[in-house]
Amino acid sequence: MVKWTTQLEKEKMILCTKELIQTQCQVCKKEYALFVDKKGLQDWLDGKKYIQDALSDLTAAERELLISGTCDDCWKIIWGEYE
Repeated sequence: MVKWTTQLEKEKMILCTKELIQTQCQVCKKEYALFVDKKGLQDWLDGKKYIQDALSDLTAAERELLISGTCDDCWKIIWGEYE
């Protein structure tokens, strides 16, 4: 088990496993930036895992943005609220 000496040390280690993804909604053109787990992203892109398993720390709306390129606001306008 890892024992962290400081909160800053823990945050630095977490950031080493994350990657900044910048994307844009294909409907409204709004820009988004997401920190995603590097291994999880690669597993999803390689087809090794479903996105909800590979990137479970993202919200459903953030995962949908990566899948379809549609932000949550535009998704709700087009398709209505989530059930």
